[in-house]
Amino acid sequence: MVGLLAPLVLAAILSVVAVAAARAGRASSVPGPPGPVEVIPRGLRVTGRWPVGLAIAAATVVGLLAAVSQGERHPGGDPGGRILGDLELAGAAIPPDAVVISRDERDAKWVSCEGAPGSGWTDIGVSIRFSTSRSRNQLGDRISGQLSDRGWQLDTPVADAAGGPQARWSRPLAGAAGGREWAQLASTDRAGVWRLDTGAPPEGDQFPDNC
Repeated sequence: MVGLLAPLVLAAILSVVAVAAARAGRASSVPGPPGPVEVIPRGLRVTGRWPVGLAIAAATVVGLLAAVSQGERHPGGDPGGRILGDLELAGAAIPPDAVVISRDERDAKWVSCEGAPGSGWTDIGVSIRFSTSRSRNQLGDRISGQLSDRGWQLDTPVADAAGGPQARWSRPLAGAAGGREWAQLASTDRAGVWRLDTGAPPEGDQFPDNC
């Protein structure tokens, strides 16, 4: 984040300096003896605002180009939000009569480990907590059917940490060699309240959760 802000701050400083210099030049001009008359073509008017405007435009362009070059230093993540969009569609597998309690979306973010190895992109994910009056089997059949239609495969069900039922699905992540998206349904400590969590690794370098 600091690397992206630095070029924009520099551009702002250059703009302020350019404006101050232009004002100082106008203020310090002292009328002298008349010189040769300069003929300006009709329709062309030159004022003191032109240098200021050009300086601001140039500084802005420099800042934007520098910011873009900073972003290109770390290719990957989730270009265009494609992976997050897939996970959002998986989240739509919950029953239409369910009441959504909370929804958390996590974009890919670049985490830099200054002076140490391990910099990379964080995982992408969507977590939904919802309530429903459907039984475990009814809920599992609904979500499994919806995900299967989208190319997800049901993995072996296991028990979650609270001892409640849990099912897990996965599918290959398009455009990522060996990467897989996953979806997981688990009960909570509240009756009738469930969690559907989905996640996927980012493209490019992955942050290992520590530096």
